[in-house]
Amino acid sequence: GSGYRYVVLAMLILAYTFYRRLFGRPVALASLVLLAIPMPEVLLWSAMPNHYPTVMFLLAAILATAARNADEAAHPLDAGFFGAAVGLGIWHSLLTVSVSAPAAIWLAWRRPDLLRARRWLVSAAAGLVLGAAPLIAFNVRYPFGSFARNVALSTPGSWSASWSNFV
Repeated sequence: GSGYRYVVLAMLILAYTFYRRLFGRPVALASLVLLAIPMPEVLLWSAMPNHYPTVMFLLAAILATAARNADEAAHPLDAGFFGAAVGLGIWHSLLTVSVSAPAAIWLAWRRPDLLRARRWLVSAAAGLVLGAAPLIAFNVRYPFGSFARNVALSTPGSWSASWSNFV
């Protein structure tokens, strides 16, 4: 309903903000158009596979939080946001690993001191576990269920379906 439209609008605004910070205004505007206007497949299918705009948003969040952590003034809380973005990405679609792994490697190369910072590592790990909690709960409830039937490349059906793994 209309609540979903507000969520999509908020996602588009946040994605634009991330892309603008990472790539500048012209690329952010072009990306916003690509996110807002569905690809031709949407006209042929009832739902976009892997919910393309959400995956793009999570990838932007992963890149933005990696860039933030590369800054010398980064706080351990920033590590938690990076971990949460990676965890949410992994929960949403395993395809996000194609960006989160290079982002983590780049971050380790750019800031090797973070690998020795216990608070940073604990915060990143906590964010990762929190972000991936629905996927972890699903795999606890259905042992290694995300490896069956291509579930790892599919998106969760709904928030209520994800919540049912916890109760």
